[in-house]
Amino acid sequence: MPMTAAAQGVKSDSTANPPVQTAKKAPVKVVDLSDGCASPVVVRGMVIGGDDKEPLIGASIVIDGTKKGDVTNIDGQFALKLPPDTSLVISLIGYEKQKVHVSSLLHSDNNVIVLEEDRDAMLDGIVTIATLPTCKDENKGNKDNVSGRRTDKPKSHKEKNKKKCK
Repeated sequence: MPMTAAAQGVKSDSTANPPVQTAKKAPVKVVDLSDGCASPVVVRGMVIGGDDKEPLIGASIVIDGTKKGDVTNIDGQFALKLPPDTSLVISLIGYEKQKVHVSSLLHSDNNVIVLEEDRDAMLDGIVTIATLPTCKDENKGNKDNVSGRRTDKPKSHKEKNKKKCK
């Protein structure tokens, strides 16, 4: 939430704390993926997240069925020159993939593609840790205390192998 000059405790004409200037969005360079198509079209757009409506940096935009594509810039924007009869697959880790036909993006330069969060992918990141049963005697001694010092004398190899788990 932006703060006013009074809330920041500075005078509005102060040069010590100048207001933050937002960078003007630079024009997006058009990436040619047309491969010598007779009538290529230029498609421009922006990819945003469905949860917070913020631009998604580095979202992958690939021609469906190929490995040709590009990624969105720091403002979530892209510009591609490609055949008009293709589809684009837009994806980013943590978001659901979306397939968009190029003809639907030809009507405007202000195309906004919204990627929704992939709730299932978030659950895949949860790790379950399992432990194996141990003998009661193995849990005694030979453990480091909090300071990193040994609390008792380490057992020899023969002593460790003497008592096996059942």
